[in-house]
Amino acid sequence: LPVFRWITISRLSSRFLAGCCAMRFSGNSNLMITNLIGSHNTSVSTLTGNNNQITEVVNTSNGTVNNTVSGDENIFNIQQTDAAGVSGHLLVMNTNGNYNSITTQQQGNNNTDVNLTITGTNNTTTIRTSSTTIVNPMTAVAR
Repeated sequence: LPVFRWITISRLSSRFLAGCCAMRFSGNSNLMITNLIGSHNTSVSTLTGNNNQITEVVNTSNGTVNNTVSGDENIFNIQQTDAAGVSGHLLVMNTNGNYNSITTQQQGNNNTDVNLTITGTNNTTTIRTSSTTIVNPMTAVAR
């Protein structure tokens, strides 16, 4: 079974390689970069604050990303690639705030699930899925 590491981040940049991770952070103007490589990896993040940026690259079969966010003007770039395994990739985003920007790109041979719950105004969401390599990947921009 995966071991989750809870890490509190305040005004720092963080990078993880290989495995599963779980993070909580609060505050403003934070940057979180997560790279997960392997099989059956899960990233769980809880964010409270404004003007934060989360970039998650999950290069794994059966990748799962689950983010809970409360705040305004946050930017999320989430990319799930590789074969997507038997059950595909899963993205769950629960966002409460205004002027947030979410871009997700999911690639794999099997179905992928995107489950977004967004409460607030002036939020932007871009979803791209493909069974082949995504050409010209997009990046979320501040609103």
